[in-house]
Amino acid sequence: MTGRTDMLRQARTRARAVARLRKSKARYDRDLARRGCEAGQRWAMEVAEFVELGCLGDLAEADDLATRYRSPHPTFSPGERLYFDVCEARDGDRRAAAAFWDYSLNAESHLANDAAFVTGFALAAVAFLDEVKTEL
Repeated sequence: MTGRTDMLRQARTRARAVARLRKSKARYDRDLARRGCEAGQRWAMEVAEFVELGCLGDLAEADDLATRYRSPHPTFSPGERLYFDVCEARDGDRRAAAAFWDYSLNAESHLANDAAFVTGFALAAVAFLDEVKTEL
């Protein structure tokens, strides 16, 4: 009986650990998404060119940006994929993508590897374009 009791205890302990880590991951993703929204709005307002926002806006109409950068890609990070969506002429140019994120995020360019951050960035940039579109 002791062996079975120990196994049940281990299973409960493991289940609690998994539940705790799941909550921790959700908090982490929410925080990164919020930071991505702030960075995306800042980029849209201060740096982005109209054509770049237009490419992202067109993509938002044809695709679900909330899931686009969360889907794994065999070759490119979420940040690289967003850059290639915005700058189609530079598709596949990893150096250009890295330069884009270095310029846009400075010391936090590593966040472009995170799907939650990039999703927030894209959604906020498109939201800003939608807000000002009638004024352009």
